[in-house]
Amino acid sequence: MKREINSNSWASVVLVAAVAVAVGAAGTLGNDMPCQPSGTGSGREYTSDRHPRVLSKIGLDAEDAAEAFHVSDVQALEKNIRSCIQESAEHTSAPSSFRADQRPVHFFVISYGGSGSKTFWHFLRKYGKSYHIHDPHPVEELHMPAPTHTDTAMSVSKHKIPTADLHLFRVIVQVRDPCEAACSHLHLGLNKNHCRNMLNSKSHCLNGPQSYEEYVQRGEDHIGFDRFYQAWMDPEKAKQRNYNIVILNFHKMWDHKEEVIRALGLPPSAINDFPTSSAASEEERAKVKASCPHDGLYKIYKNVTDDIYFRLPAVSYLGPGPFP
Repeated sequence: MKREINSNSWASVVLVAAVAVAVGAAGTLGNDMPCQPSGTGSGREYTSDRHPRVLSKIGLDAEDAAEAFHVSDVQALEKNIRSCIQESAEHTSAPSSFRADQRPVHFFVISYGGSGSKTFWHFLRKYGKSYHIHDPHPVEELHMPAPTHTDTAMSVSKHKIPTADLHLFRVIVQVRDPCEAACSHLHLGLNKNHCRNMLNSKSHCLNGPQSYEEYVQRGEDHIGFDRFYQAWMDPEKAKQRNYNIVILNFHKMWDHKEEVIRALGLPPSAINDFPTSSAASEEERAKVKASCPHDGLYKIYKNVTDDIYFRLPAVSYLGPGPFP
């Protein structure tokens, strides 16, 4: 038998569904959010980690919505959820301009590795939820990163971000001269797992070069830097996506901190916490360069290297717009 609900109850169901979605983002996806709202009724328990189910219910008919949220529990849940939203908003240090609907911002820091992106990812965790991603395949519609046991995610999941929530997301692509990035990988020992994440080819990566000399001798983009760069930096393809990207040039961004902060909507005080150009010391970086001469790799990565050094500014944008 279908459950009958009146107009007032239906309005409450919709309200709870809406705020539950907000709590799902703030509690489950938030950066160590302390609040986990819960309520019981009719033998069910609602917690914020069920927000994907809530999302799937939005837009369905009243009977389906009533199955997800028992009308008799609406008032208690509504009070609990509102309290949690306020607590989550107070907990996050994201700027108020990001939190108009009381939810934290999500930063997707995307790179091909060896680009200082892990340092920047860690910095952004102070201002919202930050994800470190090495995905060479940009999607047309923004999704949440695939769940992993750490904050580092390698690809997108099946959970598409609703259009109404896109303003809460900042997609950042951090690029560096691939010659230097390759040197960084080779200095640490070529990471076969990272190679597989970039190229999705186990056999190719297992049989890869094990030294700088072998890498140069083969004369091929073994890790896939060029493919990654072209995929993310194609302006025409970027216009077909439903999100903008902020491009940060590793070699120039450190001298344009204010511009980076403005592009990401961070508070002016963030400049006091802005990371240095590299977590490694200058002495360590000198050792890497000495063991990995630039000239040999430049023959492989000339086009991308020249683009980064001579065309790409410290901060730029791609996508459907509008831009800041």
